[in-house]
Amino acid sequence: MKIFRILKSLISIKKTITFKVVEAIPHELPFIVFKNITNHNLEDVEDFRDTQYMSTFRKFLENNDRKGLYGYYKGRCVVHGWVVYNTTFKTKKVCGYFQLPPKSCFIHFCNVTEYMRGKGIYKALLYQIYNRLCKGYNIYIDTGKNNISALKAIKASGAKRIFQHITVNIRSHCIISFKKKYE
Repeated sequence: MKIFRILKSLISIKKTITFKVVEAIPHELPFIVFKNITNHNLEDVEDFRDTQYMSTFRKFLENNDRKGLYGYYKGRCVVHGWVVYNTTFKTKKVCGYFQLPPKSCFIHFCNVTEYMRGKGIYKALLYQIYNRLCKGYNIYIDTGKNNISALKAIKASGAKRIFQHITVNIRSHCIISFKKKYE
């Protein structure tokens, strides 16, 4: 019985819905100022996230295959989002599970601070990412199957649902994944 409890604590199943952007639908918020994430403003994430995220974001910048955006409200960072690119001619595994086609990008690691949720900020972030960081690429994005507000914002931003992705992970490492395509 103890072995099963140990295994259960190590294994997780993640269900996401993957979208492909077909048309970027404009959504601007004049009270949010968006800026590219750089080494100079990297620490701004601490306005609403733990310090561990700063080291993760630093690694993203060092890898040189990702770009990110912060959104500011009254000078404080309230939203972030990242894009990883595949500029090769082969499919590339990104974020530990997603098979990113050539000449494509994948939006990930997006978050809006709790007190600013429900104001359209995530949809505005997506529009800014599409236009600033993803021009010329096929754009993919996913979110948790049960994240209803994110699913609505992604769909409203011009993305079409393409498949459900189920991954089985051991200690955050994908060991198997399944896709269920949507018509």
